Amino acid sequence: MAATEQEKFEFATRVGVEVFQLMQQRMEELGPLAFTERFMTMISVSVVCLANVLRPGVERAPSRGSAADALISTTMRQVRQLLEPVVKGEQ
Repeated sequence: MAATEQEKFEFATRVGVEVFQLMQQRMEELGPLAFTERFMTMISVSVVCLANVLRPGVERAPSRGSAADALISTTMRQVRQLLEPVVKGEQ
């Protein structure tokens, strides 16, 4: 039986947190960094990971440029939705 939308959301949340924790642990390899350096490095790691996730969808699309743009746009809307509670000061 296929996973429900709720199960997929819970899976994504759980694994996403695990990946983030691993990223934080691996950042220790770089030693002490200023907040901005650490922040930008974490973003870079996230972007590389995201590009690897999106790549198969782009490769299989008849119009790779349009597919890349659409996937990036959809992904950034999801990021904004996840940040909304922080933006509103709720977290």
